Amino acid sequence: MLLEQAWNYLNDAKYAKAIKLCKNYLSSGEKEFELEANKLVALAYFQKKEFKKSIIFYKRIAEITNNSEDWFNLALTTSLSGDKTMDSIAFQKAIDFFDSSETSINISIAAIRLFYLKELVKKKNYETAFEQLNELRKIYEEHEITDETYLFMNNTPKFSEAMELCSEIISNVLSKEEQLIWLNDFAEKLDDSGKELLLGLKKD
Repeated sequence: MLLEQAWNYLNDAKYAKAIKLCKNYLSSGEKEFELEANKLVALAYFQKKEFKKSIIFYKRIAEITNNSEDWFNLALTTSLSGDKTMDSIAFQKAIDFFDSSETSINISIAAIRLFYLKELVKKKNYETAFEQLNELRKIYEEHEITDETYLFMNNTPKFSEAMELCSEIISNVLSKEEQLIWLNDFAEKLDDSGKELLLGLKKD
């Protein structure tokens, strides 16, 4: 680590000290130092819950790296800040760059899509949320198995969590008949547990 002392401050929750130590490196002209300094400052402001300040640095990082995880961090931070002008763009870029990026074991395309779906539902953007729901559907159909342990081992969110907003979304974009067809077709591709959950939604 290039800025070891700053990381130590960050880990000890001495956020102001970490930020101060990084300031001289944010525009030092040395790319490696600049990137790490921006990451440290972004994290420090995020931990302080000063999300609007954190956005500035996450945006710089994402635009430099075009890494899926960095765009996701920007999307998450903009959502938490209440700034709705950028999060959709950042979420889409997190998805677009996923296949070409190195990401941690804690993030997956399914997790990004699920988080994006939840944000879209908050804004009542049901049409776009339905697009993400259909993309998640493809992922679960590929697995077929909806057992929580199996999905966890495959870095995929719980099926019940992914389907939590399903009824709200489909009821706003599909007719009653289309909803039943969608649920039945999806259920046919899954194990018994998945079928039971989806068919239970027909009662809602």
